[in-house]
Amino acid sequence: MSAAAEAEQQLALPRIGFGTSASRDVQAQVGASLAAGFRLVDTAKQYGNEPEIGAALQAAFAAGSVSREEVFLLTKISEKDLGYDATAAGVQEALTKLTVPCIDAVLIHWPGDRADMSNPANSERRLGSWRALEELRAQGKVRNIGVSNFTIAHCQEIMAVSSTPIYANEIEVHPWLQNSELVDFCQEHNIKVGCAALILLAASCWVFACTCPTAECSHCCSAVDHADCQVVAYSPFGRPPRSDVMSDPVLQSIAAKLGATPGELILRWMVQRGLYPIPKAESREHIQANFAAASKAMDPAQRLDSDTMLQIGELDRGHRVFADPVSD
Repeated sequence: MSAAAEAEQQLALPRIGFGTSASRDVQAQVGASLAAGFRLVDTAKQYGNEPEIGAALQAAFAAGSVSREEVFLLTKISEKDLGYDATAAGVQEALTKLTVPCIDAVLIHWPGDRADMSNPANSERRLGSWRALEELRAQGKVRNIGVSNFTIAHCQEIMAVSSTPIYANEIEVHPWLQNSELVDFCQEHNIKVGCAALILLAASCWVFACTCPTAECSHCCSAVDHADCQVVAYSPFGRPPRSDVMSDPVLQSIAAKLGATPGELILRWMVQRGLYPIPKAESREHIQANFAAASKAMDPAQRLDSDTMLQIGELDRGHRVFADPVSD
């Protein structure tokens, strides 16, 4: 069996995870997140915290509170590391900083130079990055490879030249920007899509959506066991002050009727659409509260009725919080 196939068989994506962008004491926070029950840790070179996350994980492994096999580790290469050589070096750097021999998923953080997305060199650089990631996956250093902030055209470009499946695409999705066309495309092509943004108690989040037909799927998604799993969304709660989705009067009204906060309501909406949140928070109390809120949102008893789902669906206004990764 190849190293890539063996690594893929070991994959299991937990339903709830912990985001680490803009964290001030990430080592303590990752430790607290693992203690709270989180088993997915999301980071990126751009966050500048991979060494601290590696230290937190090694401390947890040494203490026996969690094993490496239980933790799904995801990172993203910087747009400055686009291109074959830079990506290969960037992933090796991430392995060293995270102090692990293999990373569960590595994504290309951005499809090109954000300051010049019309530059034709972006295409060559991201395809070079993809080739490097394919080789790292074949060597068993990376279990799955994916993208972030890619449009349909960007994804199609990779799919046209590569037989390696795009594991994930991290895109912005929230009630004011539901990104339905791209989400539909990803689901149609079995591409998992993740997210990072502000959520709940001064938190940041990643979000996955799953259409797995297995009702009791405890780890979405295993590339082997749940080949039909799809994942969606990022920035589910906007980003104050640029876009405070949770201040939307419709969301506030619905939440009040349900005896929930707007954040809890959006979590229910996401989960009901198949979304799996990965919140981020600063304090131990908020980390525990986020885990509890996300777990509660996945309770079938918390399902929203069709009228409520329709109301939230109608809030889509194409309002983008982050940069627009226009096709180049």
